Amino acid sequence: FGRGQAMSADILLGSTLRAGTAQLHPQPLNLTALVAAVVSRFQPDAALAGIQLTADCDALLWVVADGPKLDRALANLVANAIAYTRGCPQGVITVCLEQSERQLHVRVRDTGIGIETDAIERIGQRFTRLADGREAHHGHGLGLFGVAAIAALHGGTIAVVSPGRGCGTTVTLTLPRNTVDETALATLDRPAEAHT
Repeated sequence: FGRGQAMSADILLGSTLRAGTAQLHPQPLNLTALVAAVVSRFQPDAALAGIQLTADCDALLWVVADGPKLDRALANLVANAIAYTRGCPQGVITVCLEQSERQLHVRVRDTGIGIETDAIERIGQRFTRLADGREAHHGHGLGLFGVAAIAALHGGTIAVVSPGRGCGTTVTLTLPRNTVDETALATLDRPAEAHT
């Protein structure tokens, strides 16, 4: 996506999510590769803001999901993290992909301005504007309401945790771990062996 294309995609997707008409087109998806691609895409923006942006994916993890929608959800989380870490000294954003027995977790951790504890429960609501200007749906981006809606379509959730103002924020997108033959799917990422 170019910046203009991403904005157009967010406008269209946001309207369908708000109307409750969004549909999933699930396919086997290399979630590790998706996280790495989103982080790579935002490296220039992070560097311009003086922010260290990294991905921490220890394993090759697959999920059955709608790739374009998850891409937009993760892109919005990273863009928000950059926006609210910009100007903070020694800004760091880490995007972690972790697994548990039944779930996959994508955590976007930043060292930005943080969120007051009493505001966290409101941040996932539509059009909520907090005192620091952070909002659940703002501009042309999906906002956290849109990210939460995409997660819900996949049977997942988002959670927002912050120790308070000035202490950074962690947003976790959790997805159910589908029944996927990860060993077989992993071969899709390997170059075909030459036949002799």
